[in-house]
Amino acid sequence: MTVLRFLLLSLLLSAPAIASARQAVAQDPDLDPRPPVLSTHEPLYIIVGRRNETSAKLQLSFKYRLFDDESALTQFLPLLGKLHFGYTQTSLWDIGGESAPFRDTSYRPRFFYHEDNFWRSPDGQQRLSFAAGVEHESNGRAGLDSRSINVIFVRTRWRINIGKDMYLVLWPKLISYFERSDNPDIAAYRGYGDLNMRLGKYDGIEASTTWRKGTQTMGSWQVDLTYPIRRRILADAGGFLHLQYFSGYGESLLDYNLRRASQIRLGFSIVR
Repeated sequence: MTVLRFLLLSLLLSAPAIASARQAVAQDPDLDPRPPVLSTHEPLYIIVGRRNETSAKLQLSFKYRLFDDESALTQFLPLLGKLHFGYTQTSLWDIGGESAPFRDTSYRPRFFYHEDNFWRSPDGQQRLSFAAGVEHESNGRAGLDSRSINVIFVRTRWRINIGKDMYLVLWPKLISYFERSDNPDIAAYRGYGDLNMRLGKYDGIEASTTWRKGTQTMGSWQVDLTYPIRRRILADAGGFLHLQYFSGYGESLLDYNLRRASQIRLGFSIVR
């Protein structure tokens, strides 16, 4: 029930961002010169699939800008206006199992510096953003099931506009572990970062793939296809039809060194 309550809270918090996105649905979302203090961070979704039994995957995420960029403090120290707190929670829910337990949940708080306009082409068609900070990830368990890592990360995002309504995004992330005693061999399965690539239309379909390469394995692939249904089905409620395919090691932190059968899930996302 804790996860469900958090989902409802996230929906309420994301409402202003969704309303803003509806007003600018056909244009680059990065064009907002002053993003809100509280906003969505990574995709928010609930998707369901069946392998041996029916399971669901939920992801909730938000970020909070710690200092107002027009305050006297940030006027004196401008870098403070770029500091954020972010939080992402991802759960695997065995809804087809006895008592429908949550198999595993990953909690990822982070503090980071984020600059949307790190570089921009003269014609405005290409844009590079930059983020760096520290992140903790754990599954909140004790004993043999405990999993946790602490990392320093650097992430860039290169967005290229293709014509009037299409875009390509390259989104690499590099990490350095500074604590991983619960799972000292995790780099063998996750490696030292990931690469996300996206191609889509601002008011249409988007294809996204995330690749991790372990130092001893092929890591994992995740492919997401999303399509807006706000106008055709849900009117102003917003949202996307969401299809996800996962293959490889570690769909959850508990299973970081296990390779289960590939999984397909279908559902709904609020933010992609």
